[in-house]
Amino acid sequence: MKREINSGLDSSKDKSLSQVDIIDLDKLDDDAIIDYDKFSKENSLKMENTPQSGSQSSKQESSGIMDCILRINWHLVLLIVFVLSVIFIIYRFKNWGTKVDLDKLGIVDDTNYDIEDVDDIVPNLYEGDAPALTDSITKVVLFGNDTFAQNKGTSDDMANMIAELSGATVYNCAFTGSYLSSTNYYVNLESDPMDAFNLYWLTASYAVDNLGPYEIIFDDYKDKIPTDAKETFDTLCSIDFDTVDVIGIMYDAHDYLAGKPLTNLDKNDDVHYYTGNLEASIDLIQDYYPHIRIIVMSPTYAYAINPDGDYVSSDLYCYLNDYKLSTYALMLADSAAAQGVSFVDNIYGTINENNADQYLLDHINLNVEGRKKLAERFVYALEYYDEKEE
Repeated sequence: MKREINSGLDSSKDKSLSQVDIIDLDKLDDDAIIDYDKFSKENSLKMENTPQSGSQSSKQESSGIMDCILRINWHLVLLIVFVLSVIFIIYRFKNWGTKVDLDKLGIVDDTNYDIEDVDDIVPNLYEGDAPALTDSITKVVLFGNDTFAQNKGTSDDMANMIAELSGATVYNCAFTGSYLSSTNYYVNLESDPMDAFNLYWLTASYAVDNLGPYEIIFDDYKDKIPTDAKETFDTLCSIDFDTVDVIGIMYDAHDYLAGKPLTNLDKNDDVHYYTGNLEASIDLIQDYYPHIRIIVMSPTYAYAINPDGDYVSSDLYCYLNDYKLSTYALMLADSAAAQGVSFVDNIYGTINENNADQYLLDHINLNVEGRKKLAERFVYALEYYDEKEE
């Protein structure tokens, strides 16, 4: 059986081989030349036309995109982007917001807004053991400078205005040209005779009878003091302070305009300073006359004067450090509060920057209407607790 099977296979193999054409190399024509280059090229073209797999096609496309990207001039692109950004910023800056024709805007009246004052009206906290005599007549003494001293002895005198409004007896002991702060730490007549008329030295004159410097001033320095200084000082010396009920203190903007030192943070009663002189004077009054009620009034608004002689806002112009007139006024309020005495705010509550032109004769002095307004404010503080009791 095995032979028969093998025999069958051999015959089949022989049959297939018999069908193969065998080339007789000897019969090839000698002139028949095979162009192997052409044959190779044809096969190559066939290979190119044969569809490739998906991954190979994707690689070719990716390679083409990368070639394009690499051929881009990125420096030029960045430059263009930068230039466009600058142009956009400039355009937005010039066209920011909404343009408004100012000529078409109406004038807005902003002078009618409310200004809050910083009044601090308190009763006498220093009654002590020596109250004023009960003579049923309120006696008031005024200390200060030009604003209180204007038109002294006339119906427009501040003392007369206050007396008419309140019915009190009022003594005007204000000295024109004086300052609240002292020039020196002692009365130096050769250096500054007017320094004897600052608040502290005047207080010392009646509290401790320090009259020596004034006798010399009125004899030897008449040409360096106001013409009514002797008369005013005589009025001061005639007053019995044991019978005085109220002392009113008001100095205008002259300390600010002269660039006087404002405050000594290390010594609150330093008489050389604006607030220190006030506090030292109040201490002296309270030590010797604790029954007297004290009312401190701030300066009213005044204009500053720049080097060209022009009026400018005293809330913008400083003669000393960064101290504006309002700074002087508000520091005075702090000193009054520290001493427990009443404070009347004039720079905001009486004559302020909004209404100053109605009441100022010049950059600082008040007209009659301005002084009336000031007298009303003083009487308001004077009678404040009388009205409360009613």
